Amino acid sequence: MTANIKTSYQTVVIGYGNHASIEIPEKNLAEIRANRRAPLKVTINGYTYQSTATGVDGKCMVVIPTRDREASGAKAEETKQRRIQNIITAIKADK
Repeated sequence: MTANIKTSYQTVVIGYGNHASIEIPEKNLAEIRANRRAPLKVTINGYTYQSTATGVDGKCMVVIPTRDREASGAKAEETKQRRIQNIITAIKADK
């Protein structure tokens, strides 16, 4: 059984060539009581996928794989940043 803790915020899809990610602000990480390597469920535009947070240059980032970008409609281009609504859910086991 898992206990899911959610946080919601507006963010920008950051594109790096064929790759894209979103940043999880420290405030939102604290809300879900997660660290920078936490397993997460990410919901973007109503589409949910599972990922793991990672620390990059002092920031907490979550990759958005191509298939999940296409399914959620989240687009990233090197010259354009797009705001999206997302919900991050920490996946934690009950103690």
